[in-house]
Amino acid sequence: MSRNKDTRDEVIDVLREGRVNPKYLKEQTSIDSKQNAQYHLRQLRAEDRVRKLTRGLYELVGDDAGDDR
Repeated sequence: MSRNKDTRDEVIDVLREGRVNPKYLKEQTSIDSKQNAQYHLRQLRAEDRVRKLTRGLYELVGDDAGDDR
């Protein structure tokens, strides 16, 4: 479980820099495959922390994105 949390923190850190696709996320984190990157993005979408803009492009939403709303 802590491995997932550490990886999730890595994913969020990369997303804070801007929009990402799974391939870029894999390259910028310790995630070992595009499929695992997609898994983490799906989990964050299910938690309403990430929004899918279009096929393969994601961004943070709300407090995670640093919005003042």
